[in-house]
Amino acid sequence: MRTHTKKFISFAVSILLVLSFCIHVHAAEFTYTHNPLDDTRVTEDVIEDPGAVYGFSPNPASTRLGAFAQNDWTNSVLVEQAKKERMDYHQRVETELMSILQSMKKRGASIENIARKLSEKRNEIRLEEAADAGTLDQTKQSNLAKYGNENGPTPESLYDKYGSWETVAAKAFSTNIGMDVCLGLYDLYYDTYDTLENLFAIEKNTFTVTPKAKSFKASALKKQTKRFKITVKNSIGKITYKAANTKSKKVFKITSTGIVTVKKGTKVGIYKIKVKDSGNAYYNAVTKTITIKVCATASQT
Repeated sequence: MRTHTKKFISFAVSILLVLSFCIHVHAAEFTYTHNPLDDTRVTEDVIEDPGAVYGFSPNPASTRLGAFAQNDWTNSVLVEQAKKERMDYHQRVETELMSILQSMKKRGASIENIARKLSEKRNEIRLEEAADAGTLDQTKQSNLAKYGNENGPTPESLYDKYGSWETVAAKAFSTNIGMDVCLGLYDLYYDTYDTLENLFAIEKNTFTVTPKAKSFKASALKKQTKRFKITVKNSIGKITYKAANTKSKKVFKITSTGIVTVKKGTKVGIYKIKVKDSGNAYYNAVTKTITIKVCATASQT
């Protein structure tokens, strides 16, 4: 039994070694569609390294990536794991920062406050991801060398550098290109490196109102008033309600909270209410129209 077990273990180890060798040989033949050395933002952080899995490793003299040069960039298993973690990091930066951006824009926060929050969150994510990857000390060393702060650049230092809170916000979404090069990701993210999205362009306001239409029987309104509530969802700015025209003003009483009273004695006709969302600095103002029909025979809805 032990002999069979030992043979099995030996066979398994042999297979792993062969697979590792195949992966390494395949990676050694790896070439980028876009040459990283044509990018001046890359050349100071990486060096060509024929033995490295993706043909590049961090430049020991680099302020930003020098602390990572001591890692074994010829080890395909370790590099592939680091590549996966790097892709997760890209995804987390994009997802979490965008969520913060949209939430703060809807609240009407200032560009400065948004930029500060994004910058701080970016530092937090980077340190958390480094801790998970076991490279926290190297990351802090890199931050200290590059920014004079082991936790990363402060919002104030970034503003001093770029002179614009819009740019500080956009930079929170950027990542080090040299590290992507070393991990085989340069082509994958190539189209994103030069794109500083206009994060603060006016967006479409998609607030909704319910009901969109309503009807009453004229006979029912002869005896009493009727009430209904306008429900608003996904609002951005201040919501106001008003009758759409002089004819409608005569039959509606509308509170600031959207409770509509249709007056007793309202005659057959079509009446309208306008609901306006004022928007804010980032979302356009939008007005929705609710149509109320008073009919001779239609049933109440």
